[in-house]
Amino acid sequence: MKKSIIHILAIFSLLLVACSDKKESSQANTEADHIQGLASPIRLKFDSSGVNMVDYFPNAKDIEKIEWNGKEWSVDSLGIVLLTGSASAPVSNMTVQYKGAKHDIPVFASEKVKHMFSYKASNESVQLVELAGSLNGWNRKATPLRKEGDMWVTELIVNNGLYQYRIWEDGAEMLDANNPDQVDNGMGGFNNTFYAGVKKDDAPRMLSMAVKEGSVELRDLDDAKEIFVYYNNKLIPSSRIESKITFSIPANAASKPMSHIRVFAHNGTQRYNDILLPLSAGKVIEDPARLSRKNMHAQIMYFALVDRFVNGDSTNDRPTNDPEILPIANNLGGDLAGITAKIKDGYFADLGINTIWISPISRNAEGAWGLWDKGTRSRFSGYHGYWPIALKEIDDRLGNEKQFRELLDVAHQNNMNVILDYVAHHVHEEHPLVKAKPEWTTPLYLPDGTMNTEKWDEHRLTTWFDTFLPTWKFADHAVVEALSDSAMYWVEKYDLDGFRHDATKHINEDFWRTLTGKVKNYTAAHPERQLYQIGETYGNPELISSYISSGQMDAQFDFNLYDAAVDAFAKNQTDFKNLERVMEESM
Repeated sequence: MKKSIIHILAIFSLLLVACSDKKESSQANTEADHIQGLASPIRLKFDSSGVNMVDYFPNAKDIEKIEWNGKEWSVDSLGIVLLTGSASAPVSNMTVQYKGAKHDIPVFASEKVKHMFSYKASNESVQLVELAGSLNGWNRKATPLRKEGDMWVTELIVNNGLYQYRIWEDGAEMLDANNPDQVDNGMGGFNNTFYAGVKKDDAPRMLSMAVKEGSVELRDLDDAKEIFVYYNNKLIPSSRIESKITFSIPANAASKPMSHIRVFAHNGTQRYNDILLPLSAGKVIEDPARLSRKNMHAQIMYFALVDRFVNGDSTNDRPTNDPEILPIANNLGGDLAGITAKIKDGYFADLGINTIWISPISRNAEGAWGLWDKGTRSRFSGYHGYWPIALKEIDDRLGNEKQFRELLDVAHQNNMNVILDYVAHHVHEEHPLVKAKPEWTTPLYLPDGTMNTEKWDEHRLTTWFDTFLPTWKFADHAVVEALSDSAMYWVEKYDLDGFRHDATKHINEDFWRTLTGKVKNYTAAHPERQLYQIGETYGNPELISSYISSGQMDAQFDFNLYDAAVDAFAKNQTDFKNLERVMEESM
């Protein structure tokens, strides 16, 4: 009998352990985060929005359930969920069940409005009126106007805000003589402006105030209707007493060297400022000096055009011997060794830099190319690195593999990142692939017989930068695979920290998603690596932000904010309202 009781107790103990294991396993699965990094907010469009769930999850087929706006939504065979109807609020939440784990993704409502644009032509004989501006990427062919009576009109669907524009009458560019509202265009002239939608009140604000014994206190300066607090990619509860909002830091944050809390809120009509709190081992990092160089939100960047920086190794000096190249347009001897030397002597540390972006270092064309003919006349060498003829070789005028590895090692020893400028958009005509696979580049001539060069907006995905720089045909996925593999070569061979991507808006999203997918697969297998991708796009905030997501790039340079800052600080030192407006629009 005693032996039987012992056996029963032993079996019962095993059952308890098994149940406990199942519970812990289930809980671990529920808490699992299958989204790499922080899920980028979904930004809804005017009527319907196709959201690519592959941006967030490795395999859309493993999505079990999607809930948003009080409904369940399904994913199609391509991993797209089509969201229709108006959002219930400026900020809402999407819940996604993936492999048994719950994930939360913030959703921002569309701010688009309908705006009727009208223009009175300078005379009745005008046959064609076109509109080019920040609303359409300055592409006058993108927004046709129709004549109604003595006016030319078109209905626009644009984000609430201020827009710059110019008019084209029968192919001639001009200002709108009927509109007195103008701004300096930064190029010696002016653009007209119009405002679409209703001018908003000052955006509501929230501040992070204090951290007390594992909880965080926020102060609502207005009157938020809803507050969403995310620990990484999961909603956590918060409480509110009058204007004070508090929430606890999840206990499992203590086991993570780096995690984040994000807060989004709205007052019923407008979204609040976003709040981001970095955590280390479950504690809020309050001193910026404690932020690691690998924290993507803490990049302080310096751009070094390698050939123009410091000559650290005179043995690789080799300027192009061509009388048509003025000395200033030739190779001047700067190299990788020169950058390494300046890291060692503390130059970057004294500036407070933690990320060095270096210009392209792949092998570039020899000889004289292009032409500058404005006052002075000169052709150019490939000193800048943007004319590649080999995508996986270091140009010997800039250094070699050993010197590049030393640069990376010394930078990391000094708590600095190095990101490489990668040229994916175009290639020099002397690259062997141009001859071997001519079908991999876009045609130089358009169907109407005109040359497709520098058509930045009209043909932004196919235009050439110059007649000797063919554009890769990214509409062909074989090209996408080849070029993204070439980028990954630099990640896999060298201890890089990421890329600055040239000419982002001139490359289709298939390339960026394919490359980022490969980056994610690599970093999942190498968790010690943190790869940062930032792009270069000239255009309106909507175009710029269209390339930023969990499935594309981490960031883009904001040239609109740059231009507004130049206007405020260097040209018109009273124009801070415009700087504020542009900053809010960019946010």
